[in-house]
Amino acid sequence: MNIWNLISQNTFQKPHTQYPDDLVPLPDGFRGNLLHDAALCTACETCAYVCSPAAITFDHSSPDGVNWEYQPFQCTYCGRCVEYCPTHALSFDESTQPEALHDIKTICHNIPYQICPRCGEKVIPLPSPTLSKKGPVSPEIEQLNRLCARCRKKAYSELIKRGFTG
Repeated sequence: MNIWNLISQNTFQKPHTQYPDDLVPLPDGFRGNLLHDAALCTACETCAYVCSPAAITFDHSSPDGVNWEYQPFQCTYCGRCVEYCPTHALSFDESTQPEALHDIKTICHNIPYQICPRCGEKVIPLPSPTLSKKGPVSPEIEQLNRLCARCRKKAYSELIKRGFTG
């Protein structure tokens, strides 16, 4: 008789099946799709260095800038790239789940070069939000930020000379 009880219970209960279209509530700190803000990126390649599955790469072959390339199908969503990004250009979208594997494509963003005002060399300066994180930035520092490394060294040495000679 137990079989009849089991059949009657299953007949009148709602189904427990979850379908693929049903959304599961996401836990706090969920690591969804990786987001990259090219305006904050300086192409320092720290994210590529700490990415153990090599899901993030940089391509320097473009004359317009550096291409940041991300392959989500290789990503383990460990979060090391987000943790170590010095300019906070990387973050996780905590509201959406990663896409299905058959829909995933390589994501590519261009980080444009700027021209050094002194020598004309291509340079990627620190973004303004990163510079102003510690407080207000003087115009001299903003001008030095737009220079390439070689011109910045020359400008520093000129400032030091002026400081000693008056």
